[in-house]
Amino acid sequence: MKQLSYFLVICGMILLNACSKSSVHFKPPVEYLPFQEEKGGFWGMIAPDGEVLFSGEFKEEPTVVMNGRFFVKNGDGLWEMYTAEKKPRKLGDEYLEVVSFYEDITPVVRKNQNIELINLEGETVCTLDKVDGNRVLEVYGFSEGIAVFRTSAGYGCINTNGEVVIKPVYADMKPCSEGRIVAVDKKYKDADKSERKYCVLDKSGNVKSEISVKNVEDIAPVFKEGLLPVEIEDDNSEIKAGLIDEDGDWVVKPSSKMRGVSYVYNGHFVFNGSDGCGLKNIDGETVIRAKYKNLSFASDDMLIYENEKGECGLLDLQGNKLFEDTYNKMYGVFADKYLLVKESANNWAFIDKEGKTLSNKTDIYNVGLGMGGIKVSSDYFSYEALFAEMGITKDGFGKYGYGMTAAEIAGAGKADAKPERYTGAYSDNYSETILKCSVTYGAVFTEKMAAYDSNGNCSFSGNTPKVVSAIIPAYGKLADKSDETYNAAKAYIAKIGKIVSDEDNSVTYDIGNGKQIIVLNNGGSIVFIMGEKSRTDALPVPEGSTKEPMEEDEAFQPDNSQTGNTVSSSGSGALSSILSTRKLTYNDIKSLDKSQLRILRNEIYARHGYIFKSADLKAYFSKYSWYKPLYSDVTSRMSGIEKYNAAFIKKYE
Repeated sequence: MKQLSYFLVICGMILLNACSKSSVHFKPPVEYLPFQEEKGGFWGMIAPDGEVLFSGEFKEEPTVVMNGRFFVKNGDGLWEMYTAEKKPRKLGDEYLEVVSFYEDITPVVRKNQNIELINLEGETVCTLDKVDGNRVLEVYGFSEGIAVFRTSAGYGCINTNGEVVIKPVYADMKPCSEGRIVAVDKKYKDADKSERKYCVLDKSGNVKSEISVKNVEDIAPVFKEGLLPVEIEDDNSEIKAGLIDEDGDWVVKPSSKMRGVSYVYNGHFVFNGSDGCGLKNIDGETVIRAKYKNLSFASDDMLIYENEKGECGLLDLQGNKLFEDTYNKMYGVFADKYLLVKESANNWAFIDKEGKTLSNKTDIYNVGLGMGGIKVSSDYFSYEALFAEMGITKDGFGKYGYGMTAAEIAGAGKADAKPERYTGAYSDNYSETILKCSVTYGAVFTEKMAAYDSNGNCSFSGNTPKVVSAIIPAYGKLADKSDETYNAAKAYIAKIGKIVSDEDNSVTYDIGNGKQIIVLNNGGSIVFIMGEKSRTDALPVPEGSTKEPMEEDEAFQPDNSQTGNTVSSSGSGALSSILSTRKLTYNDIKSLDKSQLRILRNEIYARHGYIFKSADLKAYFSKYSWYKPLYSDVTSRMSGIEKYNAAFIKKYE
């Protein structure tokens, strides 16, 4: 009986297989499973035939054993590697993230380091720093001798020596299966699902075919028996599923009777219908009607079923029960012939394919099936690398170049930038994670970014931003390091500009061509601001430090309550221009009364086109030509600064 690829587990039997949630298949086979003999007890290792390797050895739950190795976290929360022996030996170092040894090489990452590949002895095979000048950000587990990796440029593949076999030029890439790799070309990264295409590569990166299926809702990550499960959405918004070959031709056409399908095993696949889960063959013939709550492959020729009572058992591919006993849970097949079953709330056991319970040599209170992660992410960090990868240059920050037009700014931050979405906007922003640090980029205009003409046509303006900015909150990797980050930021900008003023928590640099960069430290974040001298001179400087940003709560919702008082018409004055550019301080708002604070807070939402339900707010903002009520929820369009300011103002209303 063939062992099935671990990627069928790692990929979760995919979203397409709504019925197959309980089966687990491994390649290479799982040699031992972690287990506890009693509640709260230390963990040991047990073989699928019930033979105990060792017991009560580790406080934390280890991973399963594959290729004679397993990982377990120590008291510091870091992973350690051990040999699967009666007296486990520790090998290698301590790791922040790991992937189990699906093959004899696996990716790991140590704290504050680049990703490494290690062998079964814990020796470093290679360190993955950069590819074509771009840092390696992620590496997935190996499959068929190659692993998917990602840089800021895209996805590619490496071999077990760390050599690039497919350059990172793809927008998405799936693990290798049956010598094929499903990928998405960058030109289709932001394409509508009706236009998106997938390509099938060989292990050298040669394009073997292109899959062009309209309205793909979901596509399986790996091939099984040469076929891929696919979901599409029809013209009536109904989800249908079917199977395609590597050329994109339907082998089993989508049907309204199949809302999801599994991978193919031995010419059969599980389908999810309106009445439950059943089994079909690749000729489309129903072998087992859709009557089970869940149905999944235990092996090429056996199925685990779950009925409406939650009872699990075993079927052959004709739907015949292999034994009458049922269990609370069932996993298999291990070692080609054993299944793991949960007999009661506090008791697990191993059975064979005939349903016979193996003689237990110990109590099994709990069993673990963890395998570490499916990928590791680089933990390398230096301020120099952070600012460089943020794109802090004389020309702009990140995707925002100073001097870009409104249309270019909108298109850089969002793929689906439509001018209608920007008729009330004076700013735009986007966020990304760089070296595990959250970064928000912004662009602020003096006039609205888009407008309707007299004929009702909407278009972007030709305006360029007043300033562009980049904001790094001092939390996560930079927690309690605002002063250190600020000093590093000043040193970085000093390489490209000349200091013209140095005040408390604010330094201004002349970078030539009439432009300046200001570096601010407001305690909660470090801010880079670029603009022309005449424009940046007008920017207010934060007064001292602010508190940590509040977590998202009701403060981030527009005020839709009705009030007996009329809205203040005095407005927020000069504060309007800084709601998106820096965090407010108490000195900014101390002179405003409650009604003025309410207006100021809701102006943040109004600038993004929020549709107010409160009559007074709707009437107030409708007086302004820039206010275009378009959205019932604008939270996702707000920057971190805007969310902070909304919460900050709410505290004083």
